[in-house]
Amino acid sequence: MIKMIIKKTAELFFKTNDIYILETFDNTIIINNNHQGLLILNDSLDIQKEVHIQQIAPIYFVYKKYDNSALMLYLPDAHQTILIDLKTCNHDIITLPEVFHEEILSSNYYWNNDTFILTTTNDAFYEINFISKILYALSYEKVQRNYPSFYDFWNICKHYNIVTIYPEKESFIFQKDDHHMGFFNGKNDQECEIKEYFNDWHDIEYKNNLFCFIDEHELKIIHDNNTFSLYPQNNFIFLKAKFLGDNNLAILSSNPANCQESLLEVYKT
Repeated sequence: MIKMIIKKTAELFFKTNDIYILETFDNTIIINNNHQGLLILNDSLDIQKEVHIQQIAPIYFVYKKYDNSALMLYLPDAHQTILIDLKTCNHDIITLPEVFHEEILSSNYYWNNDTFILTTTNDAFYEINFISKILYALSYEKVQRNYPSFYDFWNICKHYNIVTIYPEKESFIFQKDDHHMGFFNGKNDQECEIKEYFNDWHDIEYKNNLFCFIDEHELKIIHDNNTFSLYPQNNFIFLKAKFLGDNNLAILSSNPANCQESLLEVYKT
């Protein structure tokens, strides 16, 4: 058996930034910048861009355009979404329709070219009009007719208890019960079940046969029968972890006694 080796390649400490959002694409890392927008970094943790936004509520979720040229932030407490062009760093605020005082957007979506379809936890479809900056409802029939692959994936998702979803890859991590978890790849309609299972986690990520279980006090990376554990620095807890384009791992931790102290790390897996 080959022992897994994981090496830290970069770290960046923030003394006055309450970071709670972590997203990645290719070898790019995205974090919130307090409540003033986003910071975009490379995998060496050099800040490449700052997106300035005066937020009036926390970000709950980040949607990524499939070509990685744009983002949308979901701020349900403000009944808003914020569209961001990553090339220009310009942004547009979209006020959600009245129905979203009850409806909640889910993490399953389709955003390819000029089409952006959102789903809700009540199984409704909405599309964003990029000209009027308005969300409007879509019928099941229209989604099934015009976007059959996405519709089929959405239907499959309803039969699983999904832990983490990757809509652009039509895949997700699922949990069957207290002893069985796995990864579903919709591109080839295959499941792979994890052989080792850990109960103490608040997030799970997957990439290229690597499972990452994130707990406040330990992060476990599993590949086949190999397991590697990482532990937070003194007085810190793990918040989130995301794989980068080359299987490297970005990890966000924070000081629970002072949420303004945040630590971003990159590990080579």
